[in-house]
Amino acid sequence: MAGARRAGLAPNKLAGVAPSSLDQPSKTKPDPNGYTLTTTVQPNPDGQQLPIIQVEARAPDPDRAAALANASVAGLRDYLNTRAASERVPDARRLRVTGLGDAQASDAVRGPSSVMPLITAIFVFLAGCGAILAFQGLVRGWRAESANEGARRGGAGNVPPSGIGTAP
Repeated sequence: MAGARRAGLAPNKLAGVAPSSLDQPSKTKPDPNGYTLTTTVQPNPDGQQLPIIQVEARAPDPDRAAALANASVAGLRDYLNTRAASERVPDARRLRVTGLGDAQASDAVRGPSSVMPLITAIFVFLAGCGAILAFQGLVRGWRAESANEGARRGGAGNVPPSGIGTAP
């Protein structure tokens, strides 16, 4: 891809996503920490597509994402000019591609925070401790109930409790 080369990136390092390809399952998923270029055609309020293409570039840092977005616009412009020249389209009838300024880039934090694994580990630890204490209490209750049941039946070895079944 010309846009990837312009940005100083090997074409096999770039994943491209377009809405039309979302209907068909992809064989590979883009690397969330890699380079991704997403293009969408903007609609008007009535839902009709306008001749405006939005480009979203993701990269490990904002500077490289901006360079990739700017390079993709320049690459599309070059591709259309080359294609029009090969088909001998007069300059006055060629499709013009211009960016609406330089790409705007910023850091975007996505996914769970780095604190979530710690919170999850503490929750699992406390739940495990609670389960152990509950199980011990249950066993202790069963043993106490078993001892009470044995005492009601006459104790161990069927020895009657004192005062019951003895002759005066």
